[in-house]
Amino acid sequence: PVLVVLLCAVLSEAAPTNGMKRESSVDTSHWGDFVGRPATEVVEQIKRENPKLHTVVAVPQNAMVTMDFKLNRVRVFHDASGHVVRPPKPG
Repeated sequence: PVLVVLLCAVLSEAAPTNGMKRESSVDTSHWGDFVGRPATEVVEQIKRENPKLHTVVAVPQNAMVTMDFKLNRVRVFHDASGHVVRPPKPG
């Protein structure tokens, strides 16, 4: 029973049930400008500009991450020197 509940929770977060694409209310139009900047600064700026986001984290570019989709999470991928390698996005 516990496994079924957990699986249902994961599936409900992973995909929309109404067939529509999920879209974030976060303005990401300028996030392309973050590429090349220090990831720690970018994380702090995103948190400051979007206080409703639940999780904003810096992640090494080749790190394994879960495939679940959460609009209240942003991952900021960075290289070995700590600089952002691609524009962050919710999910």
